[in-house]
Amino acid sequence: MVVEGTCPHTFDGMNIYMVPRPHPTEETVIKAVVKDGRFAFKVPADSGQMYHISISKENRNYYQQLLVALEPGNLKVHIDTISYSGGTPLNDALNRWKENMAAIGDLLSVTESEEIRDSLDKVAHDCTRDFILANPNFMGGFILSSQKNAFDSAEFTLFKDTGVTRYMVDFRRKR
Repeated sequence: MVVEGTCPHTFDGMNIYMVPRPHPTEETVIKAVVKDGRFAFKVPADSGQMYHISISKENRNYYQQLLVALEPGNLKVHIDTISYSGGTPLNDALNRWKENMAAIGDLLSVTESEEIRDSLDKVAHDCTRDFILANPNFMGGFILSSQKNAFDSAEFTLFKDTGVTRYMVDFRRKR
């Protein structure tokens, strides 16, 4: 997989990392340097794994880490206060889900009505459930693992029926 990225020039000269999730090691973190607001990674796409793209800890500018799925193809990413990706099927789907969740979050942040808030929470829940069901693969399993406490036993039965539960990951720190 080729990952081509852009970001503000304020990040020039800084390291940018692709960090495997959920258990990175020094050997598995991939590094590039931002030059002229650009960076690139070439990564084997056969791992079926999720990665976060993040900037060096020395960075003092706010940015949003970006979750991406490794799969064959060319991925375009932009890292900034709102980060996004596209260019491969799984990452396009992940970005649409992220945009939907952000829009719901924006509405929740300005809504005072408890009834509307409850309705928006249900929309977010259903959006995430449908995303997982539509992605019975390592990406759906990763999102399910991070959101597993939000779902009831009937929903877990649906997840098991699609096979996505076999891709769940354990976020607890390995010792």
